[in-house]
Amino acid sequence: MRPAPRSRAQRKADTLALLRTEVDCWVASADEMGNAHLVPLSHYWDGAALVLATPRSSPTATNLLRAASRASASVRHATSCSSTAV
Repeated sequence: MRPAPRSRAQRKADTLALLRTEVDCWVASADEMGNAHLVPLSHYWDGAALVLATPRSSPTATNLLRAASRASASVRHATSCSSTAV
């Protein structure tokens, strides 16, 4: 039997907790042709802004700067996965 799905509020709380404690997150982006790009990046969360560490010339940085409003990041713990749009 599978556990009941988490509520939206619980998913948000889980994500915020992981942002405070984890140092890496998965970042998904897409280029102008819609080709997906998924990479793990180190991050810093100050409670309001998510700062990602990647070279400016990387495909991820290019994609995020071009389409920042459509980016997402997932923070994963060994036993769970939470995500939120950034």
